[in-house]
Amino acid sequence: MKIIDLTREINNQTQVCPCDRTPVVEDYATTEKEGVNVKFLKMGTHTATHIDAPYHISKNGRTLNHFPADWFVGMGIVLDFSNKGEIYEITREDIMFYEKELRLADFAILNTGWENYYGTWDFFRHPYLSEDAAKALTELGIRIVGTDGSSADAAFGFSTAKRLADPSFSDILENMERENVRNEAHAALLGGGCLIVEYLCNLNQLPKGLAFYSFLPLNITESDGSPIRAVCMPEIETAKTKEK
Repeated sequence: MKIIDLTREINNQTQVCPCDRTPVVEDYATTEKEGVNVKFLKMGTHTATHIDAPYHISKNGRTLNHFPADWFVGMGIVLDFSNKGEIYEITREDIMFYEKELRLADFAILNTGWENYYGTWDFFRHPYLSEDAAKALTELGIRIVGTDGSSADAAFGFSTAKRLADPSFSDILENMERENVRNEAHAALLGGGCLIVEYLCNLNQLPKGLAFYSFLPLNITESDGSPIRAVCMPEIETAKTKEK
């Protein structure tokens, strides 16, 4: 069976949102000393390719634990915005261009072309969803929106943030263009029960039509988000219709 891996590796150089901590991956035990190899991980819940829960932005929102496992697997369609350029705002009209396909899909995967800038500060200048575009996706019954960018929202304010050594969350907030790091799409999607996957990669390998995807998270207590192993399995045939 062909499987397309859409997941970023977690290592000590993994790029994260500037307000998050870079993960720590180190040896806890080795075969030479303890007889087994064991890694110790220290990282945030929004590290590398990950999924956001409503609880991420609202203390009353649902955690990932409140969603059944089958919520994270289903049929998805790629929306191609790779020719739109930096900091392009994706509109409702852009989304509705794919209306027919989206009505058959569980997931919408935004190919912005910005995975090519991963590891640079320009990575945060990706196209993003307007609030109205996000609402259109929830109205079409989409359960998960994925993107190869750092966020479903505008995040280009991070690209000009002052470079600080080991900054705190508050340090970053004080040294970025806060008006250019937005939250409207998150609020519209998560508030409408649509989860968000960010930091996808290898989207150029995906089929253009409907295909089967899995975005299963870790089972973390009170989870506001989780790293995931995102994959596409284009050879799996399943129901290509859904009730709206």
